[in-house]
Amino acid sequence: MRLTATKTFRIKRDAEDWARGVEDEMCRTHCFS
Repeated sequence: MRLTATKTFRIKRDAEDWARGVEDEMCRTHCFS
């Protein structure tokens, strides 16, 4: 149970980091082009 929760948390955090990176990339592309 605990392992699953930890794994889910890590996946969620990775997804948020990925989404933030994509947002930054899009902003960079649109703001400076």
